[in-house]
Amino acid sequence: MKQETLTYEALSLSVNCIMKTSLTYKYLSTVYLLPLFFVFSGITFNVQAAIVQGLYESEMLVANQSRSGRDKAMKTALLEVLAKVSGRPDVNTMANIASALNKPSLYLQQYQYRKIPENSYLLTEAAAGSQLIWFRFDEKAVNKLLQSNRLPVWGRTRPATLVWLAVEQDGERFLIGGNSQEEIRFAIEKEAKRRGVAVLLPLLDLEDQTKLNLVDVLNNSQEAIFQASARYQADAILVGRISLTGDNAWQGRWILYEGGQGLSWNAQGTYSGQLVSTGVTGALEILGSRYAQVYDNTTPGVFDIAVMEIRSLEQFARVSRYLKSLEQVKALYPTYINNQSVTYRLDIRGNSTGLIQTFALGNVLATVSDPFENRAMNNSSVTSFATDQTIEVQETLPSTAHIYRLIP
Repeated sequence: MKQETLTYEALSLSVNCIMKTSLTYKYLSTVYLLPLFFVFSGITFNVQAAIVQGLYESEMLVANQSRSGRDKAMKTALLEVLAKVSGRPDVNTMANIASALNKPSLYLQQYQYRKIPENSYLLTEAAAGSQLIWFRFDEKAVNKLLQSNRLPVWGRTRPATLVWLAVEQDGERFLIGGNSQEEIRFAIEKEAKRRGVAVLLPLLDLEDQTKLNLVDVLNNSQEAIFQASARYQADAILVGRISLTGDNAWQGRWILYEGGQGLSWNAQGTYSGQLVSTGVTGALEILGSRYAQVYDNTTPGVFDIAVMEIRSLEQFARVSRYLKSLEQVKALYPTYINNQSVTYRLDIRGNSTGLIQTFALGNVLATVSDPFENRAMNNSSVTSFATDQTIEVQETLPSTAHIYRLIP
């Protein structure tokens, strides 16, 4: 196969086509996980980075199509969206946010009534005649509301969180996996979608069973849990144990491992779904506090990034689209190009810490410790993909550039 040479001339002819082609997604599940494949919510995933879809959407169960019911559901849906976009489950405790929740229609973009699917577990809790109402809120308006109140805006790239959950119920003990048919599995999926947490469940296949058993999860045996989790390449591990006690009450314990740290909390409730909600919400709060940034648009930052191993227009398009999709990136400009690499200048929201953390979550870019050899090239101009501003392509790699390589 003929090797495609990456040149400025080729790039300049394809820039507009590359950046004006928007990425489309099907809103079928809470996350797309980017190399181990498994099935979750009817979707085949590829594990490591997680792209959470539907952050500005919410679905509520309503008894009918009355306006009062719709308005009440709309308020709850907006609160749900604000919590998962900010990573702050307690977002409604702020006075200005509470005030905004009284006028949810100001942030509404679209709504639609939907039938409850016949195979949905919601049928077990829905009264006769009930249906779903789906809301989509305006992304810019929601972000502006959060930013004006000095709250974080957390983008779609989030830590992939592997869940090991052991259940003790009615004399039985079992683990929840991606193919489990127990209602608890569907509750995990529902909460993950509701909270914007990129959850994945284990396969519980022979490989898992040889490395970890039920007792390991019940006792939080870290060595076994970490060994079994390695194949999934997740960014965080959420370990839970929930039990139905003799007085028909549920009790449980959750532990989140991430970044070399482990945080635990207890949960209790009258049904299992409450404990699942406590676990997923706790994960949202912890991960949000570490990854969600408060942006100050009045003082945008600049971030130079050099990406090696770009040798074709297809690879250039992949990197450019990835950078453009990140919440932290306002605009990007290629400033140094040769036949093996491209350097970009990024105008970013906030500081570079959150952006570097986001790169670490993805499977698109990997850090490189040694800079590559600079290669001279003719000066050329290129247009910003966001602002149409013309800038000069540099002859040498900026000394301040953060160096990464494209992951195949």
